[in-house]
Amino acid sequence: MGRLLLSIVLIYVLVAVFLYLFQRQIIYRPGYGPTGDHWALPKGETITLTTNDGLSLQAWYRPAQRNLPTLLIFHGNAGAINLRSYLVTPYLIHGYGVFLFDYRGYGGNPGKPTETGLYKDGEAAVNYLRQRVKPRCIVYYGESLGTGVAVEMALHYPPAALVLQSPYSSLGDVGSYHYPFLPVKLLMKDKYTSIEKITRLHIPVLMMHGSSDTIVPAKLGERLFVAANQPKQWQSFEVHGHNDMPSMQMFQATDKFLREQGVCQ
Repeated sequence: MGRLLLSIVLIYVLVAVFLYLFQRQIIYRPGYGPTGDHWALPKGETITLTTNDGLSLQAWYRPAQRNLPTLLIFHGNAGAINLRSYLVTPYLIHGYGVFLFDYRGYGGNPGKPTETGLYKDGEAAVNYLRQRVKPRCIVYYGESLGTGVAVEMALHYPPAALVLQSPYSSLGDVGSYHYPFLPVKLLMKDKYTSIEKITRLHIPVLMMHGSSDTIVPAKLGERLFVAANQPKQWQSFEVHGHNDMPSMQMFQATDKFLREQGVCQ
């Protein structure tokens, strides 16, 4: 019995140590291309952002038409901007402006992704766009992991509205959901505590979530939604999970919400 207990404790400790040492490799799953001029989004331009710690990041921008809002996209933890065509195409078709950028370590960019690093990347994107678009016409759109970056940016550089796809209360809560047998919140280096920040925002917020999401469960998004101030709206997509969210239905919900809130009007 003593040896069995010792073995269990040893395995537990080894698993905890493994997750601590390799947590960023688990969280961040960057893709490396093709990006820029090699992917099919029409009438936009490839640009280079410079972060305040000296990194050059690849980005793509198409200005809005007819005084419509511009979406600044903070994408999720996997892939790169070339995989977001499905997400932004409905907005481009309807004349919205779209600004996409890759974080450090993504899309061939230099550097390694961390929470602090992604905030610096987001700040570079925000500063670039605010020099070209009035804040009353800028909408932050966060996708999954990127919702944490979008909330942080909204706290310091308020947009006209905030749209969060598959959001979470904190990354620690996501980790605890997947590893309930470990003290995840004590082990995590990158925390993305959106629930502590969103209470300080006073802008329109739309949250969209798949009811069958098993990666970031809807209950974590609902927890964040409860903490948010009005005006806010929750949009649930039944049957859909994390990676099969319906792009056209999300566009319709977003377009309707932004019009109701008078964004860029």
